[in-house]
Amino acid sequence: MYAEKTLNLSVVVPTYNQADLLRESLRALVDQTLSKDPYEIIVVDDGSTDHTAAVLREFGPPVKVLHFPANRGRSAARNAGIREARAPLIVLVDSDILVRPDFLDRHLQAHRREGAGILSRGPVIDVSDVARAKNGSVPRVVSSPAYLTTANAGVEKSALVRAGLFDEAFPGYGWEDFDLGFRLRNLGIRRVFCRAAVAFHVDPLEQREHLPALLKKEEARARSAVYFFRKHPTLETRILIQATRLHRVLYWLQAGGGLLRPQNIGDIVARLRRTGHTTLAFLALRGVLNQYYVQRLNDELAHDQHTHERPAPMHPSVLIVSNGHGEDAVGMALASRLETSATISAFPLVGTGGAYADIAVLEPRRALPSGGFGLRGSWRGLWADLWSGGLRHWMGQWATLRRQRGRHHLVVAIGDVYCLRMAALAGTHTAFVATAKSEYGQPHSAFERLLLRRYARAIFTRDQVTADALHHAGLPARYVGNPLMDTIGLTGGRPSLDGMRPTVTILPGSRADAYANLGPLLQMCERIVGRVAPRFLCALAPGIEMEQVGAAAKRIGWVLDGDALRRDHAMVTLTRAFGDAVQAADVVVGLAGTANEQAAGLGKPVVTFAGPGTQATPQFLKLQKRLLGDALIVVEDGTDAAEAVVRLLGDPIERATRGSAGRQRMGEPGAVKRIAETVIDLLQESGTPSP
Repeated sequence: MYAEKTLNLSVVVPTYNQADLLRESLRALVDQTLSKDPYEIIVVDDGSTDHTAAVLREFGPPVKVLHFPANRGRSAARNAGIREARAPLIVLVDSDILVRPDFLDRHLQAHRREGAGILSRGPVIDVSDVARAKNGSVPRVVSSPAYLTTANAGVEKSALVRAGLFDEAFPGYGWEDFDLGFRLRNLGIRRVFCRAAVAFHVDPLEQREHLPALLKKEEARARSAVYFFRKHPTLETRILIQATRLHRVLYWLQAGGGLLRPQNIGDIVARLRRTGHTTLAFLALRGVLNQYYVQRLNDELAHDQHTHERPAPMHPSVLIVSNGHGEDAVGMALASRLETSATISAFPLVGTGGAYADIAVLEPRRALPSGGFGLRGSWRGLWADLWSGGLRHWMGQWATLRRQRGRHHLVVAIGDVYCLRMAALAGTHTAFVATAKSEYGQPHSAFERLLLRRYARAIFTRDQVTADALHHAGLPARYVGNPLMDTIGLTGGRPSLDGMRPTVTILPGSRADAYANLGPLLQMCERIVGRVAPRFLCALAPGIEMEQVGAAAKRIGWVLDGDALRRDHAMVTLTRAFGDAVQAADVVVGLAGTANEQAAGLGKPVVTFAGPGTQATPQFLKLQKRLLGDALIVVEDGTDAAEAVVRLLGDPIERATRGSAGRQRMGEPGAVKRIAETVIDLLQESGTPSP
């Protein structure tokens, strides 16, 4: 992955007034078993006023220096170093960190071994001086609650940029690495623990005269903790920042039941050190600092709660909750229609909500391995979700929605009944856009109708037959068009295609399955090329990474060449213009959900087969066949799919017949405009935020 680059990795080291430790840290980073040619060390001097500049002049390549004229904070310094980095892999360390000679090589090998999309994190060992850092041993168990630690981590620059880098708005010391770690985790970046990449954190036992500075540091840490909690208001965050009764009790005990206080700890630590009880001195000092921190934290949280408890604004507020890529697109289209009439925020339950732009998006967000199909797919997908923290993520979503209660005049749920139930946590005034189920495919069960009756103030269905069925059951359902047909994204253009040859568009999907789905779709293209000569397009969803597309194709002998995949005489053009790619197609082959439905709605015959992932399962395809009727051709595998495509390309009458069936089943566009009009009416009726 990195061998083709000029540089393999860039080490980013922010520093502020730690000149002597910085010298030792840089010596260790320069003296690596890894050759100096493939890496660089970027030191960002964050306005130091000691002799840091003189220390930096002692070093030449691979050390590169950036100077800030004044102190801007650790986040700004790290961001500057990341932006300056020329390598695809960033290794983060601090200037009080000393490493072993194989440190960088261990991180590099972890990324080469595990592939793209990982975060390598090594152990960080606290020591009291440089000598212990150079000769210290690694404990058997080294744990940290942080997903990302800036003292010892390796992550791709592209992932850091996608996550938004470090938040420079943190008001004090600490927690910015936890925040970025959350955002990387939400992007699906997998953490790999690299035990052999050891970092030693030199943390000398402070002298008595330094105690005021330490107390100020704890005050700053408390302010940052409140800011972090405001960004991620979940139980997980509350535990991380130690805002629990258990932490208050533990730190009270560590401070001797309140006998150890800032007023006397200096003398006690000095006495313990003189008698050789260094470890006990450290624990006593840390107990006082920890208790001081939780006291300041509770004060800051109480102040923050009082500050943010304000009357609801006169401008109406709408929260949009969605659970799927297509549903997110509908949510964004609705938000665009409502933005002049209400304040809009959104909460995507599945994935990271990439469709939402220029509106507030709630946390937590995360791309789970199953792509949201853990409960509907195989046990393997469910287990992968649970193993990667799916239960904790769900609890965080639940807590976030509970905290939204009373803040919005109306909540709009877009997706299935599960989405409606989650959205109802945020308010009793809930409108439901039912995109997931239809009488054609899978009708709403009796239990689901019970939930609709309890939580939905208005229901918008995807077709008339479903609206009729729900209305007959006494539910407030109406059909105003299919909102999925409003988000196809037609630009009026057509991908550049030479000649008059037919076009086949392949749809690998928008979820994590897309990379695995690409393999059988490309192999199908190879089989078709041997018999007819169509043009191939592949429509990629916004969240699909081109680098991983290239890696997936390479595994079956294809090569990524610019915006195309090639193998022998076959070529597939890649595009992000989904609507135009489908509109240009004579036949569509998809292992997708909403995208298959939208293609049918545009009048295209769609061929599908069971894929290797968690979405396009035989059961899912059976339901999709019932939904789309004759517009969808379900075959056994890629070989049969190639046969179906060849047949369809030679039979314009069958294509037209199946296309007509798709238009009839999917309905007409224009629903989002009509739903927005109804939402505005509901806002005028609601008056105040729902309790």
